[in-house]
Amino acid sequence: MNTPPKCDACGNGYDLDDHRVCLESSYLMLHVCPACLDGYVRQYSAPCVNCQGRILPHSQVAVFKNDDPARPELAHTTVACNPAGNTFYGYWGKGELKSVFACIEQC
Repeated sequence: MNTPPKCDACGNGYDLDDHRVCLESSYLMLHVCPACLDGYVRQYSAPCVNCQGRILPHSQVAVFKNDDPARPELAHTTVACNPAGNTFYGYWGKGELKSVFACIEQC
C-alpha cells in the first residue's frame, strides 16, 4: 500500500489522487495540501516590480540592482516582465532570494 504524500507546509497527509494539488517549479516539486496552498503562496511569494503580479515561491527570477540589497527588486523571467539588459538572474526560494547568478544571459 502506498503512503499518501505529506503536505510540505503543515505535515498532514492527503490523497493526491483526489486533489492533485502541488506547486511545481523547475527546481523541485512541492506537495501542498488544498488547505495550505493559498496561505503558502501568499506568505512566500514576492511582488513583481514590472507587472505587480506575484512571483511564486521556488521560481527563477530576474533580479535588478537597487540601493538596498536587503530588499531586492524582482521580476518574472518572462519576455513581458524582464526586458533585456542590466539584469541578474536568481532563485526565489521560500520567501527569500536564495542565490543570484551574475553575467548569465537568458534565452
